[in-house]
Amino acid sequence: TLLRCQSNFGRVPVDVLLTATYQVSVQGFADTRTSQNPGGIPPAAIPGYIETAISIAERAKASHAQVALSVGPYGACMIPSQEYSG
Repeated sequence: TLLRCQSNFGRVPVDVLLTATYQVSVQGFADTRTSQNPGGIPPAAIPGYIETAISIAERAKASHAQVALSVGPYGACMIPSQEYSG
């Protein structure tokens, strides 16, 4: 699970634990089909997913560590993808 994965990182002596939200985008959520959202995840649902990722990171981190919200890169959601081509 995500909690178990982040807890493994949290056990390492780190000062900052990033959330598992690195390449999230509105379009990425819209393109994600689930049984609850067969037409894609709507924009109104995105904050709940982000909040869940933050909550999981908070639970996984060591007591002295901080959580950083990881967002981006913007280029990954551009068409054509600009992240790798500049």
